[in-house]
Amino acid sequence: MPASVTADPTVSLRDRESYTDMIREVHGRGHRACAPTAASQRAAAITGCLALCIATAAAAADLLDDVAARAVARCESIAPDRGQTAMIFNPRDRQTVWERSECFQALAATLRDGRHCEFAVERESRLFDGTGVSPVACRRALDARRASDRDEAARIPSPQRVVDASIVRNGNGRDVDLTVRTTGGYAHRYTLRAALVGPDGDLRPLLSIPQPLGPTESTLVHLVPGDRYAAALAGPPAPSAKALRVELALAATTLDERAIFALLPVTVRESAILRPLPGPAKSR
Repeated sequence: MPASVTADPTVSLRDRESYTDMIREVHGRGHRACAPTAASQRAAAITGCLALCIATAAAAADLLDDVAARAVARCESIAPDRGQTAMIFNPRDRQTVWERSECFQALAATLRDGRHCEFAVERESRLFDGTGVSPVACRRALDARRASDRDEAARIPSPQRVVDASIVRNGNGRDVDLTVRTTGGYAHRYTLRAALVGPDGDLRPLLSIPQPLGPTESTLVHLVPGDRYAAALAGPPAPSAKALRVELALAATTLDERAIFALLPVTVRESAILRPLPGPAKSR
């Protein structure tokens, strides 16, 4: 599994107060704050807290866009003239920075979106070096993150793939059992979808669920309510469905994972199988 970015332990009290507000907003529940020390490297603090916010809030892939939008809004809410100057403990090229610019620079790398780099304005000074936060520095950090993504994607073993599927009447006489066989070597969370296919290719959904899978082949059995199956089988539109389609796809649970998985060919991160339905679901 791609490694998640964790919060840097050297975060000042001021950083904690500022960025845990964003964590609370995105979570809507309990949060884990970054640990404070007497001094901080603010760039690591912002990157760590943004990554912590995103990684812990995005429990499901369909939340990722909302999490990203909230993170952008948090950076936009910082006053453009809010600055920070610290010579002793900051990196030499971050002795003086605009906090809003620093937030957007970290955000550009986290979201893999170079458009945010235009907001990474360098704070110029005759006495202090602020070149570590600038459009050039932002694009450099983004390139480094993308290179890391490529390395992570290359290390992912063969994802699980669906190799067989069938549907039979459950022993209770009302419902049906969907049986799916998979094979592959990548333990992760996937999305499993099943639908009946009509004669015109229309899809009639049966289920769409998160499916954790281990690093070995699996046999999955899921109950489908009988009324849902009957409705999908008969239509509308009529006539009756003729095939069963089952799909399995890698599910990104963090923005890091979404960026990494996007580098994999679609045929690697997703698989599907089509099986005929010769008649009514058989009983076990």
